Amino acid sequence: MINIPLSLICIFSLIKALPQKEAPHSLDASPQFDFSGAILFALSMGLVVFALMEVPQLGWQNPVFYISIALTVILMSLFIVIEKKVASPVLAIALLKRKTFLCSNLICFLAQGCALGMVFWVLWMQYSLGFSPIHAALYLLPAAMPYCVTSRISGSLVDKYGLHLPVRLGAILFLIGNAWILYGVIEKSHSNLVGGMLLFGCGWGLIVPGGVLGAMGSLSRREHGQGSGILNTMRQLGGAVGFAMMGMVVNSIDLSRIHHYISSVSDWSHLSSNSINHLLLAGYNHSLKIEPIKNIELLLSYLRASYDQAFIGGMLVSITFAVIILISSLFIDNRVEVACDR
Repeated sequence: MINIPLSLICIFSLIKALPQKEAPHSLDASPQFDFSGAILFALSMGLVVFALMEVPQLGWQNPVFYISIALTVILMSLFIVIEKKVASPVLAIALLKRKTFLCSNLICFLAQGCALGMVFWVLWMQYSLGFSPIHAALYLLPAAMPYCVTSRISGSLVDKYGLHLPVRLGAILFLIGNAWILYGVIEKSHSNLVGGMLLFGCGWGLIVPGGVLGAMGSLSRREHGQGSGILNTMRQLGGAVGFAMMGMVVNSIDLSRIHHYISSVSDWSHLSSNSINHLLLAGYNHSLKIEPIKNIELLLSYLRASYDQAFIGGMLVSITFAVIILISSLFIDNRVEVACDR
């Protein structure tokens, strides 16, 4: 219900804010929409996200996972072939040949993936630290608030010094913040968690505006429409893929450890998968009323330890993303200027 009024506000703001201007006469006024490319891209991305999200439940031996990945490769290959031939492609492949545009999109893609990974921070705080949902959400403020400040600073730094300073500094802070959060998880240290979150938020705020400016600044004015579409697609796709990858790692480790442990305890070895899932839910949510279970406190302690290990795996994914962001920042041009007529 929260999303509906927010969406209406966004639509109203766009109608009021966007200028009503005709398209330039030099551009094709009625390009044909690339339906085949859009369908192939949506199907391929949907399949890869499905495969990553469902593999913990399906299991690595399930053919559905490998069929989904194989279909993703086939559909994406067809998509690339079609995009090179159509007059008005959904994804302008030629733009991705530009180093700064490609690296800036990759930076925004991975940064968005790390940002959505904060969902697992909230779950870890509830499962392992025993926080309430409100308490866990408030605990994320040290990561969210710095973004509001450093995102404004990033644009000023780009204007004055170019892309290298804000993006590379942001990437370093982002990487250190992720690593510091991981250390806080291992040590169960609240001060380390808060410190890591502050650096995470500061780096995040420097990276994203710099990445957006780098991507759009590497294009001509005529290419801004396609470029902005690609950039926003990459950011949304990065969030979906990043969330799916972290979810795959967290759930795979968590379920594997818990199912192995429960099957080895005589009091629970007879339980079905559905019963085990009910036990897990009951263990994570103390408000649920369940039938008496032997050694329930031992189960709860193991559930917390299991999710600790699973969350560490998820944070390693986030750190890997941060490393790639830092490497990508080394390949973008420092100065990008938009020429109106090029």
